[in-house]
Amino acid sequence: MKTLFKAGDIIIYLFAIILVIISFIGIYWIKSGSSQATVVIEANGKVISSFPLHEGIEPEEISIDTGNGKYNIVLVTHQGVRIKEANCSDQVCVRTGTISYPGQSIICIPHKVIIKIIGTQREEPPIDDIAS
Repeated sequence: MKTLFKAGDIIIYLFAIILVIISFIGIYWIKSGSSQATVVIEANGKVISSFPLHEGIEPEEISIDTGNGKYNIVLVTHQGVRIKEANCSDQVCVRTGTISYPGQSIICIPHKVIIKIIGTQREEPPIDDIAS
């Protein structure tokens, strides 16, 4: 009569089950980390402002003067960061909208202004309409 499992088979199956359990625990542990998002505003390659982005932040407008009458007005709220107004010709930076997740950025090429969010993210960013 043949045996269904041999001793080596049982050891391999137990090792695989333990590996899967450890993987799920690791994924849960990584996702449960706190979100530490920081907004960095740069103009002409120099950091103008840097501050943490969190739920209790008060709404604030930051005016960025890049010289020669060029300006951007940045609006910071608890929902995220956006360029409210700019006097550049293409207005791409204004139309970009609000950013709130690490890895997102707004770039105003004519004024050489970059607004980016750096840090770790706690949850997946929402899927945009183009990807769905």
